[in-house]
Amino acid sequence: MASNWDWQVFCKSTLEGEIQPSCFGTGGDITYLDWLLSAWGWTLSVALLALVVALLGRCADGHPAHRAQPDPGVASATPGPSCSATSRCWCRSSSGTT
Repeated sequence: MASNWDWQVFCKSTLEGEIQPSCFGTGGDITYLDWLLSAWGWTLSVALLALVVALLGRCADGHPAHRAQPDPGVASATPGPSCSATSRCWCRSSSGTT
């Protein structure tokens, strides 16, 4: 089964719909490839910003950025009401201990 995909669709201007000599818009023209690369840039920027905010929030909450030794209670922890005061759960109790 052969497919005839027109790769020049990425080189089309978003305003006139004409194929540009370069797939990157020049002189104010924007191509679909420009839009695609811009969208990927925004996606990666937001993802990296979210990672930084999450790491800063974790450090501000008093958690270390990494743990030297794994906590054996984390692998078997279950969230929710099954966490009791005597078990080591990943959920935080009201006293602030885990």
